[in-house]
Amino acid sequence: MIQIARKTFYALLLFNLIQSLAVINLYFFANQGRRYTAANGDTDRTESITRDTLERTERIDADAVERDERRQADRDIIMRIDNLHPHTWPAP
Repeated sequence: MIQIARKTFYALLLFNLIQSLAVINLYFFANQGRRYTAANGDTDRTESITRDTLERTERIDADAVERDERRQADRDIIMRIDNLHPHTWPAP
């Protein structure tokens, strides 16, 4: 009878296990649809940059509108205060 060293047996067993896992992986996951390619990555990156730029622009515009509204509200309050309490500075 042929004797196989224990290390060789375990090495072949491990190799078989790895090969079996690779085949199972290909069997279950290889046919799940189109591949994600570099072109897809470029498209996604471009869309992400465009979306981020639009969101940033909208946020800046909203901040500008809010800032203008606050300034106008401050002017209105100053006008009301000036109308209620006219300046009575001593004339030079």
